[in-house]
Amino acid sequence: MNYIYDLVLNFSENERILEFYEWMKEDVLSTIAKIPIIRINRFQMNDILNNKISVTKTFLKKYENKTLLDDGSLLKYSFLVTDLSKVIALEFSSNGEVIRRSSLLLDEEEAVIEESLDYQEEELNYKIIRNYLKFDFLTRDERKIRSSLINELNYLYKNKKYDEINYLYEELYNEKINIHDKYKFLIDDISNNYSSKYNKIYDIIKMT
Repeated sequence: MNYIYDLVLNFSENERILEFYEWMKEDVLSTIAKIPIIRINRFQMNDILNNKISVTKTFLKKYENKTLLDDGSLLKYSFLVTDLSKVIALEFSSNGEVIRRSSLLLDEEEAVIEESLDYQEEELNYKIIRNYLKFDFLTRDERKIRSSLINELNYLYKNKKYDEINYLYEELYNEKINIHDKYKFLIDDISNNYSSKYNKIYDIIKMT
């Protein structure tokens, strides 16, 4: 069994892995003293990135309590996978399902890939449980803004604060449509076509 030493991980239960540049000060980071690593092929890596997977309990047993944290505690079921272009940390439940994932800091990922060049490729036996949500290319901050905007618009509409919805809409658009259509358009466009232009009305909401 191959091991990697001295890493920082930022495990997330979200369907999307947080890249290192999206990590925030309030995130709870895990300092890893030792963790197993498996070299896989790029097709398997693609499956792991885009789907929730599970492995057999027999397979998982090999990696039980093999990941040591810096404070001396153990992650019961966890290991790294790499296809020599990317490295992902996986944590599993006792029934073999992935429950958390983490990317690595850029310099640590590069070091792990270099270390793994001489490792033999292994067959990772797994099954796909379901697809993750389609990647939307938004940053973590943009997702927070999008969610805040949708919540605020729903609140305003529910409480019939139509003047405020009208004001927000007209900060960006000039079309003369009724308030209900304005609300529906904003909700749909923010949900499905979010772009930086909506930062303007987010800033307005924060000031009110």
